[in-house]
Amino acid sequence: MDEMANWNTMKWAAAVFSAAVYFIAAAYFKFHYVPVHQPSGAVMQLKPPFEKFYLSDFAYVVKVPELNAFSDNIATPHRSNYVVYENDHPLGPAHSEHADISKIGKGRFSHWNEEGFIFSSTDNSNPSTTGRRYWVVLPKDRPHE
Repeated sequence: MDEMANWNTMKWAAAVFSAAVYFIAAAYFKFHYVPVHQPSGAVMQLKPPFEKFYLSDFAYVVKVPELNAFSDNIATPHRSNYVVYENDHPLGPAHSEHADISKIGKGRFSHWNEEGFIFSSTDNSNPSTTGRRYWVVLPKDRPHE
C-alpha cells in the first residue's frame, strides 16, 4: 500500500509542478512576447536568400515580376508607391539612386523595372542572414497610379 501512496503522491506533485510551470510561462509571455506585426496595406513578404546587387557593398535585390508594371523606370523614376519594410519598420528613402544603395545603404531602396526591389538593411548587414523579415507594402493611402 505504501508503494501505491507514493505513486499517487508523485502524480499529484508532477501535476502541481506542471501547472506551476505553465502559469509562470504564461505570465512571462503575457508581458514579454512581442508578435511580428505585418504592415498594413497590400502586403507581400520578400523571401530570402537575396542576391547581391552586382558588385555593391550593401545592396541586395529580389525580383518580383508581378509588380514590374508598377515599378520605376527611366521615363517615370518615382512611379512606384511601394514601401519596403524591415520587420515592422519602413525602409527609405525610396527611389534612391542605385549607387547610393550600394555604397551608403542604411535602408535605402528602389523598385526598378525588370530588376525588382534593390534595397539595403538598416544596419547594412546581409538581409538573407539577419533573421529579419522583409515586406513590400502598397500603403492604402497610396494606390497604384
